[in-house]
Amino acid sequence: MLRSPHIRVDINLGTVVANAQAIAARTGVPVIAVVKADAYGLGAVPVVRALAEVVEAFYTFSPAEALDAGLPATGKTTIAMLHHSVSAAE
Repeated sequence: MLRSPHIRVDINLGTVVANAQAIAARTGVPVIAVVKADAYGLGAVPVVRALAEVVEAFYTFSPAEALDAGLPATGKTTIAMLHHSVSAAE
């Protein structure tokens, strides 16, 4: 992912966790965190570590993305959509 010297983004992981907890409390259902594209360039590993105790499972685009994010270390269920190209003829 390209980095820009002109843009800086700081993520408050405490707020990310609080948001996941609030969603779970309001909905009354387990939360599955979607982690993709290295958390949109913010760093999937710290986001995953922060959410691991809050969410029921994780969802990624591919098994490789799950491995890169460190999801096996969480012990949580991981759902990975297997990448398959479909042509218009199919």
